[in-house]
Amino acid sequence: MIEEDILAFLNKKGNASITEIAHGIGANRITVSKYLEAMLNFGALSYTERAKGKFFQIKSYHNALKYLAMKVLQSQGVATISLEKTLPDHSKIDIYVEKNGEKIGVEVLTMPSKNIIKQKKELYTRYVDRLIIVTPSLPKVLKEELEMETEILSFNLPLIQTKSVKLEDEKKEKLDKFLAKLLVKEDIRVPFQELVGVIVDFALENEEDIINRLRKLPSLEDDPAWKALENPKHWGIKDSSKRIDEFLYGR
Repeated sequence: MIEEDILAFLNKKGNASITEIAHGIGANRITVSKYLEAMLNFGALSYTERAKGKFFQIKSYHNALKYLAMKVLQSQGVATISLEKTLPDHSKIDIYVEKNGEKIGVEVLTMPSKNIIKQKKELYTRYVDRLIIVTPSLPKVLKEELEMETEILSFNLPLIQTKSVKLEDEKKEKLDKFLAKLLVKEDIRVPFQELVGVIVDFALENEEDIINRLRKLPSLEDDPAWKALENPKHWGIKDSSKRIDEFLYGR
């Protein structure tokens, strides 16, 4: 699926131009441009304007996975798809469809665990006949374990960035204290990774609050290093950097 190829490429590279994406996945620019526009409109991607054009990146990992799940359902002949369906108890499910009289619910979990999936099943199985959990690519053992709980649909979008994230000591200490509080006061025992998974899912369920907080962070464009990259100082040395696209991609 070309949408998955594009998202996997951007997930690995971080951001890229249409030319780079087309070259990276072996497709032509016109085709790539059409799919990029669709994913931009869905809220899965965003782009940054630079001197050499638009550079695309994944805007919402959650929306990216939801978009791929929607395309799979459409390829299976599902014509009507409800996004962010409100259920009778006022909870919401990412995707809801009815196919051949069967009510199907689809929920995206970026960091799934057995406990979280059990909670989702308890919440949704009163209203759907079949629950599908959408995830990034998972280790085989973990996927098999989760498939014992419900149907799993995974895509080639590993959460590679989370593996290299280093928490500030202060935030790590806060999480450790919270884990201790859960154990002492609530008798709840959860591993650190599962706690982070619950926090991530909660954050994605409250995207507006997260977006408002992110808007308050200092702009990347104000960073001196970023400004130096965007407007490099000319040292009077001639080179062929302006022709790099021609050398790399033949244009």
